[in-house]
Amino acid sequence: MAHATQQTLNLARKWRPQNFSQVVGQDIPIRMLKNSLYLKKYFPVYLFAGQRGCGKTSTARVFAAALNCLKLPAFQEQPTSQEIPCLECSSCTAMMRGNHPDFIEIDAASNTGVDNVRQIIETASYVPLSGQKKVYLIDEAHMLSKAAFNAFLKILEEPPETVLFILATTELQKIPETVLSRCFQLTFHPINSIFLKDHLRTMCEQEKISIDDDALQLLVEETGGCARDAINLLEQVRFSSAHINADQVLRVLGKVSNTVGLTLFELLLDRKPDQVLTYLHEISFQSIAPLTLWNMLIALCRALLWAKYGVTTIPNSFSKNLETLQALATKCSLGRLHGIMQLILSQEALFQQTNQKHTFLEVVMLQICEQTGTPNAPGQPKQYNPNNDSPGTSTPPPAKITSPTPSALPAQSEQHMPKATIEKSETKLVVTIPVDDSVENSEKWKAFVEKVLAKSDDQLLNSILMQTRFLGNDSTSGSITIKLSSNSNFFKEKIKESAAMWQEHLKQHFDHFTGFNFAHNAEPVSPKPSPAAQPTIDPSSIKPAAPRPTASQAPNTQYRTFNAPPKKQGPALEPFDVQDKEKWPLANLLTSHFPGTIKKAAKPLINS
Repeated sequence: MAHATQQTLNLARKWRPQNFSQVVGQDIPIRMLKNSLYLKKYFPVYLFAGQRGCGKTSTARVFAAALNCLKLPAFQEQPTSQEIPCLECSSCTAMMRGNHPDFIEIDAASNTGVDNVRQIIETASYVPLSGQKKVYLIDEAHMLSKAAFNAFLKILEEPPETVLFILATTELQKIPETVLSRCFQLTFHPINSIFLKDHLRTMCEQEKISIDDDALQLLVEETGGCARDAINLLEQVRFSSAHINADQVLRVLGKVSNTVGLTLFELLLDRKPDQVLTYLHEISFQSIAPLTLWNMLIALCRALLWAKYGVTTIPNSFSKNLETLQALATKCSLGRLHGIMQLILSQEALFQQTNQKHTFLEVVMLQICEQTGTPNAPGQPKQYNPNNDSPGTSTPPPAKITSPTPSALPAQSEQHMPKATIEKSETKLVVTIPVDDSVENSEKWKAFVEKVLAKSDDQLLNSILMQTRFLGNDSTSGSITIKLSSNSNFFKEKIKESAAMWQEHLKQHFDHFTGFNFAHNAEPVSPKPSPAAQPTIDPSSIKPAAPRPTASQAPNTQYRTFNAPPKKQGPALEPFDVQDKEKWPLANLLTSHFPGTIKKAAKPLINS
């Protein structure tokens, strides 16, 4: 009867570990638990954390069975000669049948409240019925409510001597810190692919499942270290054919082979959208799971980047296609691959949200074909152009950029002065400073400005000097007269503050320099139209304005007349002396940057 029941179980339940040696890929947690049993050192609360399907619940059941196994004393005397749990004593057989009186397994997802925790606290006070320890396994412990966790704290810290708690969770970050501090934590990592593949191969041999090694490798890679998912997928594939190969696994998963992925990616690199669409039709694109193809494009782009950097150990399934990858890597540049990766990842959020994933993926692949700014390797096809125009992604050379002109030119001759210009090239910036041949030593001023622009990183100072006009220098006094683009005191202060940077360069061209004289820059005056330009109006053509209707002429409307109150005259203002900088610091700061005078009211303002 038991044998018949065992035959009806699915593979994941049938192959659930019954002792420590059957747990796959968790050597460190198993060693710690066995040492705890051997040394008779038990922690009151254990916390098993890890991803799904990596053996947390199975290990907890094995540990609970070992705690109450009748051959535990023999194991503690000779650990190498006795396996526990023995699976033969009455306690172990009760655990295998699932009716052990001292093992209570609780699903926290369906028992989340305080009442459930209170029930556990009440029953924990009773002594074990048949074993040495009463073990409570709380699966998916992170699902407990905050109030339930708070009610649990006291008994987790000081449980009865005969009680042991095991908490299992897949989301460790949701467990409160107050609970974590009371637990002995064991981390269960994803199962290594080599161990999981060997485990699946052993299972297939005993279950008489014919499968190729490549198909097993695909199952392991697809499940990401989750044994339960790998076993369930194996059971799903076994019903598709008497012999399982890689193509059948790909069809069940809705995936394509590496060869198909490499061919498709080569068409994307060659910028051939018409051939990409044709190839998608040939491989029955609509029958392929879009998420798997999306992930394949990312994995393939990553593998090409590794191959481009000369790495021979590729970190995914494309490691078997190293020669093809290396040949494909020569057809594209690093910039092209980085551009493709950035394009795919930037669209991933929209891809997850849309319901038309096949269409969206198709559009993204077309964008990869027509992506600009990411050149291929030398000698490779450039951007696709259906109109037979000259292909390529080259950009026109940058145009000459002219700096802003001063706001006003006081003299007529200044309107025709050349402006300072900046011409960009691929290697450097060429700065052109205007020269007024009518002014003596203008060439020296030009040389000085060019030297400052080459050495200075202060963009504001550079802009001020480029828009400054040199008017001459006095060899007797050593002063230089210049005219700024604006009369702002801020420009003058900026030049004075940065004197330490430009003064040395200026003295190389003007030996007896003592200071600057800033010429006044006249404000522009709007021209008035000449009288001759005004149109002539015939007085006879002017018609008198129609009189406004009175209230009596509009009986259907009511109007009320309101007289606006007279405007109040502000208080008289008188000039105010603010020369004392210590007494009036704010007023002096204003006058240093803004021209004008400060006045005060003769009478204080009164709120009316």
